[in-house]
Amino acid sequence: MKLIQQCKLFFREGNSDKVYEIDLCELTNGEYVVNFRYGRRGNALKEGTKTPASVALADAEKIFGKLEYEKRAKGYQTEAEVTIALPILEHIDTTSMEGRILLRLQDALEGTRSFKTSWKTSRVIWKAGELGIEKAIPYILKLAHKGDTFQLYASVWALLQLKAKEAVPFFKTTALQIKLKDHVRWLAYEALFQLTEEEAILEEMKAKCFSLLPETLQEVITEGNTSAIFTFYTIQLEQNIALEGFVPFYLLHSFNPQWSEGIQTLLQTIPFRPPYFKAVRSLYKLAQVRQDYKTLALLSYRLEKEKAMFSRTASLDPDGYPTHQYITSLNKTVNVGKELRGATSAVGFSNHTKFYFQQNSKSYLIQLGEKKDGKAYLSLAVQQLLQYTMADYTAKYTETPPYGQYLYDIRQYLFTTIEYAECSKSYLLSTILYGNDPNRTVTNKLELIHNKTYEISDRWYYNAADVRPYNATTENTEKKEEKGLLSTLKNFFSKKEPVAPAPITTSISEPEEVEVTRKALFPEHWDAYPQAYVQLLMDAKMDIIHQFAMEGLQVHPDYGAIKAKFSLEHVVRLLQHSFEIPQQLGYELLTTRKEEFIKNTSLLLRLLEVTHQPTLDWAKEQVENNKTTYCKEADALIALILNSQPTLHDWIITLLNTLTVNDATAKTVVEKTIESLIVFENTPTNSVLAKQVIQRLKVVAGNQLALVHPKIVSYLLEASLPMNALLASEIIALKAAQETIPVSLCVDFAQHALPEVQAIGMELLLKVSPTEVVKHWNTILSLLTHSNKTIVATVVQLGLQDYLASQLQSTWIQLVHVLISQPQFEGSHAYILSLLEPYETHLDQLEPNYLLPMIFANYRDVQVAAASWLYRYPRTSEFTWRQVLALADSELLVVRQWVWQFYTNHVAKVKSEKEKALSLVDAKWEDSRQFAFEFFSTQFEASDWTTETLISLVDSVRPDVMQFGKQLVMRYFSDAQGHQYLIQLSQHPSEVIQLYVSNLLKEYASQQPERIVALDYYFRSVLFRVHKGRVTKERVLDFLTIEALQNEVVAQYVNGLFSYLSATTALQDKARFILALSQIQDQYPHLDSCLLLNS
Repeated sequence: MKLIQQCKLFFREGNSDKVYEIDLCELTNGEYVVNFRYGRRGNALKEGTKTPASVALADAEKIFGKLEYEKRAKGYQTEAEVTIALPILEHIDTTSMEGRILLRLQDALEGTRSFKTSWKTSRVIWKAGELGIEKAIPYILKLAHKGDTFQLYASVWALLQLKAKEAVPFFKTTALQIKLKDHVRWLAYEALFQLTEEEAILEEMKAKCFSLLPETLQEVITEGNTSAIFTFYTIQLEQNIALEGFVPFYLLHSFNPQWSEGIQTLLQTIPFRPPYFKAVRSLYKLAQVRQDYKTLALLSYRLEKEKAMFSRTASLDPDGYPTHQYITSLNKTVNVGKELRGATSAVGFSNHTKFYFQQNSKSYLIQLGEKKDGKAYLSLAVQQLLQYTMADYTAKYTETPPYGQYLYDIRQYLFTTIEYAECSKSYLLSTILYGNDPNRTVTNKLELIHNKTYEISDRWYYNAADVRPYNATTENTEKKEEKGLLSTLKNFFSKKEPVAPAPITTSISEPEEVEVTRKALFPEHWDAYPQAYVQLLMDAKMDIIHQFAMEGLQVHPDYGAIKAKFSLEHVVRLLQHSFEIPQQLGYELLTTRKEEFIKNTSLLLRLLEVTHQPTLDWAKEQVENNKTTYCKEADALIALILNSQPTLHDWIITLLNTLTVNDATAKTVVEKTIESLIVFENTPTNSVLAKQVIQRLKVVAGNQLALVHPKIVSYLLEASLPMNALLASEIIALKAAQETIPVSLCVDFAQHALPEVQAIGMELLLKVSPTEVVKHWNTILSLLTHSNKTIVATVVQLGLQDYLASQLQSTWIQLVHVLISQPQFEGSHAYILSLLEPYETHLDQLEPNYLLPMIFANYRDVQVAAASWLYRYPRTSEFTWRQVLALADSELLVVRQWVWQFYTNHVAKVKSEKEKALSLVDAKWEDSRQFAFEFFSTQFEASDWTTETLISLVDSVRPDVMQFGKQLVMRYFSDAQGHQYLIQLSQHPSEVIQLYVSNLLKEYASQQPERIVALDYYFRSVLFRVHKGRVTKERVLDFLTIEALQNEVVAQYVNGLFSYLSATTALQDKARFILALSQIQDQYPHLDSCLLLNS
């Protein structure tokens, strides 16, 4: 037995000093047991087991963890935790916050009460962690398992904040206890990863965390394929599946920094609703304790900007009212409290949750700012500001409601005009930039305003001419307090703010009476680390943030020294910025360092990429005045060729035309430019740039393009940007002068999406030799499906060339395929048909199998054209009867008339193959059937018909065809076939035919018992009819009765038939059956009968 894992726990309280040891042991491969020992310390321990039978490792670990957690909940601790001495509080200063917290923790542990007010233990523990009271660690360790889940969570959080390395065993137990809430376990894992110093424990817990990932993801991570990792999660998002194992994945991110960009991308798109929001909450808290400010800032931004899933109006208390609420996004009413408490809740991120996270984000920011060292605050503040873009900007505006609020005490309508501040809906941005602004207040919706103005009117709608100032006290109109951004969270809604009664507005005093102060929150931190201003100028995407950063730099006492520290690279980045303020700073720096840029060719040429016009003009001037200096090297030429500034294209072309470039430099330029083009991403901007680059490259090194290796051309064709094919096609066109270009490559160019490449492809194709055209004609025919009508016309006309006469059949096949397929451009079918007039002299090359699909195409113009060809088609004799009969069902009358003409012109063929030709009588169209009736009535004589043929007509499901068949049977009836007619027509279900058969019974079945018995189906079909076929039924009854009285065999058959019918049929027929049965019994008394005759 091999010991795999062991845990020793101790319990010491009063006189009690107990030990509990747990062992996880391996018996054989794949078989494990969990044993335990317990007793008083120093005495012999009793032994036991939790696994009567061996179990798998995963199950053994669960049992081990559960047992350890149960003992910890009862107060057992590791030896290190037990031996931690509690602080002596005899001389503690209970007037200090630290003293009060420690005393409250002692009260919680000993069950005493030293204060009048009662705090929840979890609150005391959390406060100890917030205040960094290290003396509280022993208390927290002992209290962690003596409360609810939140007390345990608070204990883990507080111990992590206090960097309590002695709590590592506690963290490990908590992390491995699978029955705990996930958010508690995740926090315990994070605490372990931050505080564990033993490499073995750290690796073990990393492996445990890794095992929580999906197996597929584990395999991908093991392979080291970072892109595939995030493809896994992207697919789950697209399929609306919960991100399995995403929080453990984030926990492991601290050991895998290469995942950072992918995690940020996922967090930008993850929906804030179930089943994803639970993970978002965990990530938010983990990012705080990990100080992952980039992730925290992104989540805080999205929590501020995302719309809540629902506005909760229902009570979460099971005994409250109402407990149910209609959720629009779910389109149903749910018990909100019960749903939120469920493991798979369908609701989440309510307005209350959104409000909490917004306030928590602000509180955490302020907590960081209140520390002496502002690095952490600035790190988060900068990351937070970098989340905002101009799409989030809202200008200052004033809003007056169109309808007033009725005040019963004065019988007037009150109108409240609100002046909203700039960026009023960006709460965190306003907190950072304007946290000290006395002119801003925050509403209960976390919107920033400057003031409110109250007016009243007799009318319920607002009219500026009718309103007047509201002179009464406004305290009755203020339902909730509004305070400055620095108001504490504790008192956010706790009291009313008194308002002076008389003024019209609640605006702040005049500006000249207010002392000018820095509006930013914690400006001293910004001054201590001015590089934060620089980062905002470099990376922020909002004018108001740039303005804040620029103003902060300009008033900084070291502004001059800071400017001197900017490198030339930083200056270029500022000038390349898309916002004006960074550009202005960059230009200011440029004007003082022009000489340095003049000496640096690569940086000077990069200035030609900027959008700042003065910079652009200066850089152009320098290049024009020093062409030999700046344009002689290949790298300089490449920089000009790849320049992405759209306004400089014509200037660059003009400049390049003035240069003379040697072959060696031109070759280098071509190679490196193509390398750059190949890696361009497929975007509209890159397509435009690539086209311009190709034009410039032809100017500088056009003579070198024909020398490009074919392998390089293939790379251009395979690149993700389609515009690269333009350069490839032009290179091939230049090569065509010296070598033969494959037809397949010409076709590939012609099929390209770019019109320029298509034109080159067709130009090359028309230069191909006739021999090659014939050889690859089927490949060329694929161009008939092109969306460019010019290319289609070229191919159609090319097909009539004399050297392609042997390929006409293939041409027809492809033309038919195109004409019966979906049009490639508007009017494509009509256009192609207009080109086919010369082809009509070659209809003999069109197979019948390909003409019919055109007649039955889904497009009328194609049908009409094919119908006209049908009358001139020289191979109609090759049509099969199946094809001819299909034409008889055509929607076009002209096609059906052709079929009639075909029958009229081929009478001998019709007679010789009448079994197939007769199917015309079952045609879908009535006019075709009428023609068939007339044709077969007049053109066929008695010798042309057979009994089987006539009967097949009678067997038709169409009434008119059946009637036609009956007329022919009557016309050409002969006694020799009477019995055959009787047998075969008797199986027909039609009443009309059954009546006709009744006429044949006496002649062809009388006195013939075997024939009568063979007609059993007919007799039952007639006699079982209800209220139908009375004449037929009477004839059959009379016939069977007479025949039964004349022949005992028939009598036996009829006796059984009538006995069955007499029990199931109507009263009228039952009398007839009974009469017949009595007559049969009289005639043949020895036969069994269902009748009991009374004498």
